[in-house]
Amino acid sequence: RRFIEWLKTQHFELAPGDDCLSIMIEELINIRKPMSQAIKQIRYHYRNNKEVKKIVDLLITVPGIGFITAMALYTEIIDMRRFKTIDHLLSYIGLVPSVSSSGEREHVKGLTKRANNYLRPLIIESAWTSVRIDPALTDKYNKFVLLLILLYPSLYTVKLVRNTSPADTIPSPSPPNPVSDIV
Repeated sequence: RRFIEWLKTQHFELAPGDDCLSIMIEELINIRKPMSQAIKQIRYHYRNNKEVKKIVDLLITVPGIGFITAMALYTEIIDMRRFKTIDHLLSYIGLVPSVSSSGEREHVKGLTKRANNYLRPLIIESAWTSVRIDPALTDKYNKFVLLLILLYPSLYTVKLVRNTSPADTIPSPSPPNPVSDIV
């Protein structure tokens, strides 16, 4: 609500900008009403169902997972026993690679297109949040990134060069002068 109130205080130099902003604020308010009603209903079921409350409370203890994500995981998955292995669960969510194979050749692509289009983005965003807020996960992530850079230096060098302008380049330090080290 505070954000919407702040938006209402913003003004543009030209009247069409103000008109457009007013329309967009009204649209935002209209979108928020049913969402807030749905969240109230979800909270009601959470408070009044001991089994749901127990599971959601456990999910919330995972760094990066809040109430909405926990409820989404619960309502989308409900019973973990329907997945024989963790690989089946990951496949259902869509956290498995897409693989093309022909004869002896196998090409691993990015994430598969077959996914639960609601859960996968929630899990990915939760992972990024957990990396930001949990110091142990941040440390592991940084070590993993460093390992990737060491294993595939050409891949990351190209990306760094592409994303940097000549003005941003830092000259490499000159090698030590053996003569000045002696003196």
